[in-house]
Amino acid sequence: MGMNLTDEIRLEASKRGVYLFRNNSGACHTQDGRFIRFGLANDSKRINAVLKSGDLLGFTPVTITQEMVGKKVAIFTSVEIKKYKRELRANTPRAKAQRAWHDLVKNNGGVAIITYTLDSFLNELYIYKR
Repeated sequence: MGMNLTDEIRLEASKRGVYLFRNNSGACHTQDGRFIRFGLANDSKRINAVLKSGDLLGFTPVTITQEMVGKKVAIFTSVEIKKYKRELRANTPRAKAQRAWHDLVKNNGGVAIITYTLDSFLNELYIYKR
């Protein structure tokens, strides 16, 4: 049995020096009755309705030029994996919240990728790893 897309992306990312970790997100009651939320940007139902963090989070090492020659910085990286191409264009509340997270990361200098194939992931990543 082959790897799923998430595993393929993590493997190929690691070969390129990109560190990605699974970001499980949700909420549940513990055995003692406490309600807990987990996953990045899932502080409350209100926040989660407008921001849904990526499936994989981590960092992409990038070497800085000029004033920091030779030093590396870790650029926050978020990858949202879609099962089908049509999910990239969905206009559902969930898709809007995922795109809002993508835009927040990208507009603040991070790496943000929404993908449904390994090839599209690698093409997007290439922009940052040149």
